[in-house]
Amino acid sequence: MSTFIQIHTLTSHPASLLNRGEEGFAKTMPFGGTTRTRISSQCLKYNWRTYDGPGSIRDIDETEMSVRSRQTFHRLIAEPLIEEGYAPELVYPVVRKLQLNVTASTDAFDVEESIEAGAERDADHLKLGQVVVFGPPEIDFMRSLMRDQLDDIDTEADELADAISAVLPDSYETDEIAESVQAIAPAGLDAAMFGRMVTDDGSDAQVEAAVHVKHALTVHPHQRESDYFIAADDFQESGGGHLNSKSLTSGLYYTNVVVDVDGLVHNLGGREDIASELISRLLKVVTTVTPGAKKSSTAPYSHAEFVMVERGEQQPRTLANAFRDAIPSKDDVGAAQERLHDYLTGLDEMYGPVAERYVSGVDLPDPLPDTFGEKKSLSEIQAQL
Repeated sequence: MSTFIQIHTLTSHPASLLNRGEEGFAKTMPFGGTTRTRISSQCLKYNWRTYDGPGSIRDIDETEMSVRSRQTFHRLIAEPLIEEGYAPELVYPVVRKLQLNVTASTDAFDVEESIEAGAERDADHLKLGQVVVFGPPEIDFMRSLMRDQLDDIDTEADELADAISAVLPDSYETDEIAESVQAIAPAGLDAAMFGRMVTDDGSDAQVEAAVHVKHALTVHPHQRESDYFIAADDFQESGGGHLNSKSLTSGLYYTNVVVDVDGLVHNLGGREDIASELISRLLKVVTTVTPGAKKSSTAPYSHAEFVMVERGEQQPRTLANAFRDAIPSKDDVGAAQERLHDYLTGLDEMYGPVAERYVSGVDLPDPLPDTFGEKKSLSEIQAQL
């Protein structure tokens, strides 16, 4: 059995627009017969992994973050090689061949087309149709592999296309690249956390996510208000230079994060020390870093008001069902904590309690119910992880 760490939070966000859908309104989700405001897990993960302030997950020694882009092969492999002095007409074909195989593309390889694209420095030729995830060690290895092939090309040959084709292998195995990189997390630190999907399900380059994030939902019905605003024109005596409106929401959100500790250690090459530091930092960013949409007009900076952390070998389970029957919008975090307590008590009676449980909050009940576990500050909980 793996060890699981579960993080449960309640966070209040007044007058904000944290995560918008395609029509520009706050994302929502029906739950328990009422519509709730929602923050997607993708949105949460993006903000947590890109946060670069104190205690960020980006600054752990000996690790590097992944590169997520459609332009990786152009910007980080082809361009650096060209800057080293290799001719673009040579670089583009060898990188294109690598790109097609590593991404398991069904597109045909045309060496003449790649030579022409290189002569024109056509960046779109090496631009992928979807975002791919590579770690810096993998990118460095692929660049080195390309450098070796470029050195083997007979540039004096009568037909350049034939000379290039002569040094290109039939295929590059994604597994070979993953296995050839000696690093703590070859695919990058955030891939070790949130995973990486490759086309071949059996590939060693596939990274199973060790950190699972739930969409945040309000514990009460969706609360929305249209905010009418103007942009003042300094040379206009009345009215405004621009009139518009935006939809703002307020809400108390529940979310939970599950860390498969053994899976994370595996993805980090067995480094338990780095996994421990990563989990500690993750707890801090989960509770203090929130999406920053509409920052200038809403200052959407909120910290979690309630945090409960559990550790044990039991199958993880969400506590969101405590709010299947939405609490009244006027109720506060105290009412939400009471709902969590009652629901958690029932789960403990049915399945048994999780081995370890710690709680921290700004307005915890006094006396603290035993169900919530041991009361600690956030920094003390971090030290336990």
